Amino acid sequence: LEGAARAAERLPDATLVVVVADRESDIYAGFARRPASIDLIVRAARDRVLDGGGRLFAAPEAWPELARTEVRVAPSRTGVAARVAIVALRAGTVEVCRPRRGGDADGPEHLSLTMIEAREIDAPSGSSPLLWRLLTTLKVANAAGAAEIVRLYRLRWRIEEIFRSLKSDGLRLEETQMQDAGRLFKLALIGLAAATRTVQLVDITITSVSSSVANRNYAAYAASKAGAAHVTRVLAAEWAASGVRVNALGPAVTPTPLATQILDDPITQDAALARIPMSRFGTPEDLLAAIIFLLAPGSRFITGQILYVDGGRTIS
Repeated sequence: LEGAARAAERLPDATLVVVVADRESDIYAGFARRPASIDLIVRAARDRVLDGGGRLFAAPEAWPELARTEVRVAPSRTGVAARVAIVALRAGTVEVCRPRRGGDADGPEHLSLTMIEAREIDAPSGSSPLLWRLLTTLKVANAAGAAEIVRLYRLRWRIEEIFRSLKSDGLRLEETQMQDAGRLFKLALIGLAAATRTVQLVDITITSVSSSVANRNYAAYAASKAGAAHVTRVLAAEWAASGVRVNALGPAVTPTPLATQILDDPITQDAALARIPMSRFGTPEDLLAAIIFLLAPGSRFITGQILYVDGGRTIS
């Protein structure tokens, strides 16, 4: 409740603010008291009574299947492989009754919400079928809308990956022997920053065209970039079974402060430009486009690769 209220206070001019939460946030009062400018997507934990009879979890049985889509199931722990589930999507409006006990006594007797069910089809043997029942204040009119709700819910798994890196699968913060609360709080903040950066670096590392082409007088730089490229491949092989992809960008000369030594000297600049078939230097926007691609769902089967954003430098 407090998080939604704070979001409304901090983002008064936002076009859309969506708070995404897991089953522990399936609280009637949370929906009833949400700020008008905030929408919610919450995974249902309680099989609530519906106005007019029936139960929440049985409601999708009467709804038509809208579509089937792929959902990446993140590994639950190290050593458990990620997988891609085919899920059937159903969506409809439900009128949820206020709980008789433990509910919001001053809240409305009923709440009108949208429910999206994502139920796995033909789960692999030995795997628990994926089943997400998502309650949202957003309206869903078609299959695309249902798939978007599922996509938004999936984004919260990024947070789970960060906390896994912070705890059992990484920094093991829970094993600290520190007793002072203030110091422990500071350590947790430092660890959270480190875990966040680690997860970011796992997705994409930065190497260079110097990892594969030979430029004179750049031995140390080339060695470091070639090492980064091979570490990318090794980590991709080690972590693939856990659903972690590791790729790298290999840019050519890009106008940044690090490239001033080349760009400020007309002779050096012309020599570098002559080696690029597209006859121009890269831009930060070129790199951003490549990063967006590698982070997008469309690249989910790509790992251990060096994506050269170089205007053809590595083939010249």
